[in-house]
Amino acid sequence: MKNKANLVAVGTFLAGVAGFQLYASKLKAEIRGGKPETVLVITQDLKAGATLSAEHLGAAEIPSDYLDARRVRAKEKPHLVGVQITSPLKAGDALLWSDITDGAAHRHLASLITPGKRAYTINTDANPLGRLLRVADHVDVLLDSGGQSSLLLQQVLVLAVGGQIEKEESPLGGKVVQGSGVTLSVSGEQAKQLLAAESKGRLRLVLRNPEDQSIEREEPRLERSASFRSAQKETSTPEIEHVR
Repeated sequence: MKNKANLVAVGTFLAGVAGFQLYASKLKAEIRGGKPETVLVITQDLKAGATLSAEHLGAAEIPSDYLDARRVRAKEKPHLVGVQITSPLKAGDALLWSDITDGAAHRHLASLITPGKRAYTINTDANPLGRLLRVADHVDVLLDSGGQSSLLLQQVLVLAVGGQIEKEESPLGGKVVQGSGVTLSVSGEQAKQLLAAESKGRLRLVLRNPEDQSIEREEPRLERSASFRSAQKETSTPEIEHVR
């Protein structure tokens, strides 16, 4: 009986020690400013327009409470090698998204791509709507080749318009910007179709109503009619000969 009481006491003591250590670790994290996160810093002086390399990017740990959305996390390093900076930076400076050419797109575009899809950018002259075409719109893609037009893709999601990857609230306000490239969300096979089509003619984007989910099916009516007449002739001829 005495041994059982001793075991209970020891267990209670160990549980208390574990609870105290957990509380102490949480208290230390709060005092330090939260859990540390690894961010990128510049390792040497760079001029505006310089291209980032792996050697230019170091790492430092910062408490999460002191971080904001402008800081570039270390996990983004592979995506930033080869990217230009827009302003001069000194060794030891923190790397911010605002320091990077089209930094917002580098940060968010990849995360907008649905698994299994690819981002494909259409040439600038394919978008006659300019900024009237918005992120999250859906479009059809037409191919104009030798004076003949064909429907290439339908109901395709717009990921970005130019460098804009966030949905705007006022699509009809402001000046229309001609020549804005458009990045589409497509499958791997559709990306091949677009690449092949660009060498055959001119692509054109057509905006769809957001509630229009219809899919147009182009049927080769002439070929079908010809084959139908041929089949009808083959089936009718034996019948005539049989009657004779």
